[in-house]
Amino acid sequence: MTTRIVANADELGAVKAGEISLGTGSLADEVDMYHGVKKNGSRDRIVGHGDGQHLAIKPPEPAPFPVECLPGPMREITEAVARQEGIPPAIAACCALGVVSAAVGKRLRMPSLPEKTCSGNLYILCAAPSGSNKSETCRVIAKPLHEFEAERIESWGQNDRPDLLEAEKFRAARIKAIEKQLQKDKPADDHSKLRNELRDHVSAIEAIKKQLHPPRLLAENVTSEALGLLLERNDQCSSVISADAREVIDVLSGRYQKGGGTDEGIYLKGFSLEPYYLDRVIRAPLNLREICISCLWLVQPDKLQELVRTPSLSSGGLLPRFLVCQLEFVPAPINRNGHGIEPGLTGRWQILITSLVTTYRLARDNFKLSISPAARDLLYDHCDQIRRRLVLDLKPRGEYAKRWNEQAWRLCVVLHAAEHGANAHEHEVSEQTARNAIQIAEWFASEQMQILGASRLAIEKNARVRVLDLAARNPEGIALADVYHARITPDAETARCLLNQMINVGSLRCVENPKPGGGWKAKRYFATTSQSEPLIRVEQDERVEHGASPRPETPKTEKKRQVERVARDEQRTPPPTARQ
Repeated sequence: MTTRIVANADELGAVKAGEISLGTGSLADEVDMYHGVKKNGSRDRIVGHGDGQHLAIKPPEPAPFPVECLPGPMREITEAVARQEGIPPAIAACCALGVVSAAVGKRLRMPSLPEKTCSGNLYILCAAPSGSNKSETCRVIAKPLHEFEAERIESWGQNDRPDLLEAEKFRAARIKAIEKQLQKDKPADDHSKLRNELRDHVSAIEAIKKQLHPPRLLAENVTSEALGLLLERNDQCSSVISADAREVIDVLSGRYQKGGGTDEGIYLKGFSLEPYYLDRVIRAPLNLREICISCLWLVQPDKLQELVRTPSLSSGGLLPRFLVCQLEFVPAPINRNGHGIEPGLTGRWQILITSLVTTYRLARDNFKLSISPAARDLLYDHCDQIRRRLVLDLKPRGEYAKRWNEQAWRLCVVLHAAEHGANAHEHEVSEQTARNAIQIAEWFASEQMQILGASRLAIEKNARVRVLDLAARNPEGIALADVYHARITPDAETARCLLNQMINVGSLRCVENPKPGGGWKAKRYFATTSQSEPLIRVEQDERVEHGASPRPETPKTEKKRQVERVARDEQRTPPPTARQ
């Protein structure tokens, strides 16, 4: 069946068509724009007059990840792991992109838009059902990173740490000796030399204490404060990789925050390589000039929906920074004739990741990539195309769409590094690399729009169910204030729009009662449903639109509500007349 939206051929018509399509989960197959749309006889029949202009607004049907766009070893490891685990290549591709991004770090950069440069750090969030072999996929692909970090920590413990402890002990003893000498009567010049030496030893001990921590490349279940310390000790660069990021998201959603606010500030800074300052009373301040964070999070679909339904993460800009996908699939049958992943393939993958970490991640200076004119033109055209759509069908999701071209530039850096390895800075970014990066970015954009459309539809449905439940529990009707006091909506204006929509579709009716003294008429809203039993309440852990969280239902709360209902009934019942 074909679903068609007909709208006026102007900017407002395009915006409204986009809102309808995105709000219904992108269900419209096509949109026709006409000059002078008007109704013809029946409410259900709308006819457009004038020249029709077709507007493609619905993203294509879910397509497989474009594995052919991945270069050499990255494509090989993706296909091999997907085949072995019986999963879609998209999960393995997300892991491969995230691992290469972590291996490159912030030192490999490419000029992008005028007066701007971009690095290769990516934020990737992949959702798949439990039991879909996410952990095993991530373990195999991220193994070179984990082994490199383990060997580096072991080497540090055997070689560097003893030297640091010895140096600290020597300098501490020297400080005590200098302090004793300063207590003696000596010429002013001698005192000045001793103080200078003392100052040098104190500074050296402070530097040694900062180095008495094992070198780290990766983090997982980490708070923002702990992540800040990891960045300070490791060249202000870290990668948060988790095969089950449930706890990571719980921390991000405000597990340790007073008042339940989200805690995404350091991730916002780390994506754009911005300075990060943190001052607390009980700990030393953090003054970081340029932090870099990359993320690879594999989660179950419920945690992804929790993030999507937290408005502060959307309006604050964190979710638009992520390359997001959600996959529903049935695992393939076991390959009984399979022999595992070819050792030579895993060896080539390990060599690639190790060389990228050694050359770029651990470097102290930046490497600048050059880009071919054809590749730059492709990326510029991609940016202009998105900007034109921002005033049309993409306007309702502009905060997400504005990041799509930036993601394409970052993917260019990652794909180029995966293709050329440690010699990436000696090669020019080709037109084909830019084309592949754009195609991958568009695949993630399509996934993102489908997730957002489905989430918005679920949020609106959840709000309507809660309003009907509220009306069913209050036979005397509900007022506008009751809707946002119940935290179904964040304010009165949103509540008014929601109630008007429900009246238009016939699920509510409105009764206006004039006040005795005149003025505004009091409006009461009643459910039109004929059910005698209250509607089933939605689950209390569901998030609602604009971040309004439902209050938990407890036996004590329900009992209190019943008492209040009885009290209202008694107030409405007139007292009996006294006998004469």
